[in-house]
Amino acid sequence: MKTRHAAQWRFVLALGVGTLLGGCGKSDEGPGLPAEPSAVEAQPADSQALVTWTPPTSDGGHPLLYYVVRCQPACGGAIVSAGERQATVMGLNNGFEYLFKVSAVNARGEGTSSVPSFPVMPMPGMSISNPTVPGQPRSVRATAGNGQAYVSWLQPASYGGRALTKYIVTAEPGGRSVTVDAPAASVSIPDLTNDRPHVFTVRAVNEVGEGPTAMAGPVTPRPGGAPASWVSGYYVGYQRDMLKPADVDFSGLTHIVVGRVRPRYDGTLFTDFDVTAYEGPIIAKALSAGARLAGKKSLLMVGGFGEHDGFVQASTGESRIVFVKELIRAMEELGYDGLDLDWEPINLPPAGNDGELLIALIDELRAARPDIIITVPVNWLNSNFGMPEVEEKFMARLAERVDQLNIMSYKMSGHWGGWESWHSSPLKDEAPNRPTSVAYSVEGYLKAGVPRGRLGVGIGFFGTCWQGVTEPRTPLDGRPDVLEGQSDNAMSYANIMKNYYPMAERHWDEKAASPYLSSPSVNGPGHCNYISYEDGQSVFAKGQWARSQGLGGTIIWTINQGHRDGEAAGKRHELLMDVKRAFLDP
Repeated sequence: MKTRHAAQWRFVLALGVGTLLGGCGKSDEGPGLPAEPSAVEAQPADSQALVTWTPPTSDGGHPLLYYVVRCQPACGGAIVSAGERQATVMGLNNGFEYLFKVSAVNARGEGTSSVPSFPVMPMPGMSISNPTVPGQPRSVRATAGNGQAYVSWLQPASYGGRALTKYIVTAEPGGRSVTVDAPAASVSIPDLTNDRPHVFTVRAVNEVGEGPTAMAGPVTPRPGGAPASWVSGYYVGYQRDMLKPADVDFSGLTHIVVGRVRPRYDGTLFTDFDVTAYEGPIIAKALSAGARLAGKKSLLMVGGFGEHDGFVQASTGESRIVFVKELIRAMEELGYDGLDLDWEPINLPPAGNDGELLIALIDELRAARPDIIITVPVNWLNSNFGMPEVEEKFMARLAERVDQLNIMSYKMSGHWGGWESWHSSPLKDEAPNRPTSVAYSVEGYLKAGVPRGRLGVGIGFFGTCWQGVTEPRTPLDGRPDVLEGQSDNAMSYANIMKNYYPMAERHWDEKAASPYLSSPSVNGPGHCNYISYEDGQSVFAKGQWARSQGLGGTIIWTINQGHRDGEAAGKRHELLMDVKRAFLDP
């Protein structure tokens, strides 16, 4: 029973705690920001709480994008889409009091936070007193395969106060339904008709009943050998002199990935695109505008080599809420459709906890922006070691959350102990002393549970220069005279064709499906005897093989390096057009 004294106590408590929490991610009030949500209430349970609220009275003149739920003491909180009115906050410490507040976010920023809830204390064995059906599954994705489709989703923002028991997934036409036991959040649905569009619905179920339906599709299953779904080409600012934004040929791409923005420790971003803070965003806007005009998708590359620590810090605790907000704001301001999360390396136990941080980041990005495209590049595999079990389990979970998982299957050779000289991106013919190939890496990711339609290979528009050897499969132990020299940037495809190809002899390695240049005397600016690279023949072999395997597509690192400036029109983008014919053309 509420008394006058209890009401006064709440007013005083709200003032004090509001001051305590006020600096936690709050934006300055101003025109265009949403008003604060109201009537925030929390129901405690075992290690969790169900938080509900009433939407703000004003959206600030801009549609709401999402809500941020925070707690004190600090916890992971939650980010939920604008259509939600409740969230289950997990991972709370039993026996501690928590207060919760909610803020709304629109395109202008984050509005004022609500008055905090009454304090609640989770306890072991406690359950919600007024449970409901669970909320709608979030971010449902369907990916077509050969006679089947892979469907994945995120758990509802709210379980309704009771544990989820299962999901019901239904395919139409046909009405075929599959039951998936929670907490699993993906399923492959077989026996679908090829070349016929299908839509899929997903419902979550707890002991109270079935929640509302979420839908994905239509997607169209296709027979093996059909065109791939994507060719995603990277464009990086530091190579802008190789290819100006106005000269990009979008006809060979489905997606352009523009790099890069870099995470700061506090979740804010460096947006200089490895150029300058002024010129970088201009380049990025020009490229996204070009993609829209061509009817293609544009993604922001986030991170990359050397940015591991920034990713970890920006994705931890309260910084992650800021990170999500800043990433979505950068997308909006620069005109992008999604993000390429280039987290290198992804340290898994016992080396680190990066996997959980990356998954939490993706889940909150999808909660905040349900239509976002998310791609992640991953490493090639060494056939002498394969993929560790902990990594297999992580990759299966990661694949549930992304639109593309692309293997960076280039620069797969080196002067390393026990190795032979080898190709930069061999399709096949790995062996213990040359333990890399595109096919082996693909097999490893498929074995881990990555669906074929979400897995892509990589094509490097650069080669590798070797000194002291003239061909692949040459033993390197005891050969200090051998040097694997320049590769990315210096050995771009354009440079190879201009400075090396005319003076060397081209060979084709049938077993590896790879070309190489050979010269008994050193050749070109890099003083190379052996150059491994990609050309039209190897690209065609990779494309046909990928299509036969039902893979999703390919990435290109980088389209800048394939541009042959000054050549005739048909030669300027010849390698990109080879990729298009191999992967996308009927």
